Amino acid sequence: YDKCTKEAFMAYLGIGNPAVPFPIYINMINDTSQYETFYNQTTFVCSEPIVSRYENKTACGCLDCSKSCSPIPPDVPDKEFKIFNIDGWVVIALMVIVLFVATFFTSLFVIPKFRKPRQIVEESTGKN
Repeated sequence: YDKCTKEAFMAYLGIGNPAVPFPIYINMINDTSQYETFYNQTTFVCSEPIVSRYENKTACGCLDCSKSCSPIPPDVPDKEFKIFNIDGWVVIALMVIVLFVATFFTSLFVIPKFRKPRQIVEESTGKN
């Protein structure tokens, strides 16, 4: 484990590995300067626009940030369709069924009574 150092690992990733498509030369510098400046940039929530001296961008879109989406409107209950305080579609279905049944029985029993009776003519075979 003595050879397992960060320098050896970075060299293996850069130029020591034959599978690397191009050589990467990594310079390991031990610089402990006191003048370090950290990246201390203000961050913004995705629903806030970025307004600064350098940038003026709008907030993220609804597909990228759910906080920037407008609220979903509440569900509005549908108006009930009622006839005689019963569901309207049930009443209409019953009326259609009654109409079909009445038409069927009218054509089955009433209409044949208004027809003229047919006279059945029997032909004699002549063997009497």
